Amino acid sequence: DRIRLRNQPLVGQDQTLSGKVTWTGTSSMEIKMKISSAADGGKEWLEAFFTFVTLDPDTKRPIRIAPLQPETSEERAHFELGALKARAKKVARKNTLTQGEQLTEAAQKIDREAAELLEEAGTLLRMPSLADPSTILMQQTAQSNAMMAQPQVRNLHDRIFGGFLMRRAYELAFSTAYLFGGVLPRFLGESSLFSWQSADPCLLRSYFCLLGYDGVLED
Repeated sequence: DRIRLRNQPLVGQDQTLSGKVTWTGTSSMEIKMKISSAADGGKEWLEAFFTFVTLDPDTKRPIRIAPLQPETSEERAHFELGALKARAKKVARKNTLTQGEQLTEAAQKIDREAAELLEEAGTLLRMPSLADPSTILMQQTAQSNAMMAQPQVRNLHDRIFGGFLMRRAYELAFSTAYLFGGVLPRFLGESSLFSWQSADPCLLRSYFCLLGYDGVLED
């Protein structure tokens, strides 16, 4: 769901990786993972949240899991936050646009804002010689690749590991940022990751990436 990098660890230091369940639903659970440096007083430098769904080994359909009972105030806070994120994902999946479907009011607002942005980019699209030389179309930053999904990257349910897909997506995003900026980029974090369906065991996977925003980072 999210990966947050708080600091850069030093090579050669011992690292401690730990995780725990922070929220459970009917068939899904949220896992919080963190990495801390033993040489830095156990200070946490990476935090990540993952969501897993329990599947029946025979039917491959979600099954009910045991509920989680938070006891401390910290556990209750993580549990409530996990429930909020789960509801937000359901809303996001429900609001996904499909071809031929009537636009909602929120989608129409986004469509109008997109039209305004396209109008601003009209000069660059139609008469690039008159456009600001420091501007570039988003589609011109796009990068893509294709990789083989070998058997070792599949889980017990014959689905591709989410970590494999995340790493390939990260590497392509890193390369896209490097090519656009011209300097070695620094990873700050992954804000959100949504999967609308499980990855089938297709042998060939294709990836597509483009730059969505650039700005000045203020410390």
